[in-house]
Amino acid sequence: MAEKLPTLGSLDFGHEAINLDYYLKSAYDDISQASQELPAIIEWVNEQLQPYVEEKLRLKQNIRETEARVYFELLDGAFEELYHGKKTSAAIERAVALDSRVNDLYERMARVVGWVARLQSLQDSLAAKLDLVRSSESTRRRVSDGDNNQN
Repeated sequence: MAEKLPTLGSLDFGHEAINLDYYLKSAYDDISQASQELPAIIEWVNEQLQPYVEEKLRLKQNIRETEARVYFELLDGAFEELYHGKKTSAAIERAVALDSRVNDLYERMARVVGWVARLQSLQDSLAAKLDLVRSSESTRRRVSDGDNNQN
């Protein structure tokens, strides 16, 4: 007896949602339904993924710029105001990592990277589902054609 799979729920982007349970757990006895639905859903996921990929690239540059600004602010006297100790290159680098602006950007980057990974994995899962349905349909046809040829 097969174990009950966990409920996957839906992925909601505010303006639209995808029922993951339906698309990833449907039996798809007919390839025509799967070949109609799954490529469209894969493209929908791709549309949701694109802004995250773009934001990830912008954030990478924004982090570099912010780290540079903070570095030069610290070099220009802020280090002495904020921290005790010798102003070495290593101390300034560590101080850059403590800056809240830098940390906020890294936090945003973590969320974006998480969404990129999740959506890419979902695309892979949906593509694998489509491949499995195609393979099952092909096997079913071979078995069916074999039965017909024996009659």
